Amino acid sequence: MKIVYSEKSLFNDSAQVGPPFVAEAIAFGPLACVRVGPGFMGRPADEKRAILAHEEGHIAHWHGVTRMLWALIGAPLWAPKATRALVLSQELAADRYACERGHRKSLLRVLRGMRGRYNDATLEPRIARLAKG
Repeated sequence: MKIVYSEKSLFNDSAQVGPPFVAEAIAFGPLACVRVGPGFMGRPADEKRAILAHEEGHIAHWHGVTRMLWALIGAPLWAPKATRALVLSQELAADRYACERGHRKSLLRVLRGMRGRYNDATLEPRIARLAKG
C-alpha cells in the first residue's frame, strides 16, 4: 500500500476549515494509496498503525468504488438517509478490519480524540461500537 502526504483532503472540503486533515483511502481496483495529512504526522506510532489499518480496510472492501458508483447514480441527492447508512456501514467495516488486526484500543483513542473537533456523523456510533469491544 502506497502512503503519500498531503496538506488537504481530496474529498472533504469541510475538514479544511477545522482541524488538520488526518487520512483517507483512495482505491479504484488494484490502484490504491492512503493519503495522510498534518493531523496524522504527530500521532504516536500505535495510533498511526490504527489509522492506516482502518484506511486499508476501506481499500480491502472496495469502499471507494462503491461510493463512486453511489455518487454517479445521484443517490446522495435522492436518498440521503441511505447515503448516510452506506457511509456508516463502510466506516464500521473499516473499523472492524483494523480491530481484527489488533488496533481496537488505539483506534478508539483516535476517535475519542476527534470528538468536538470533526463534523462527522459516524463518529459516535463508531466510538460506541469500539467501546463495546
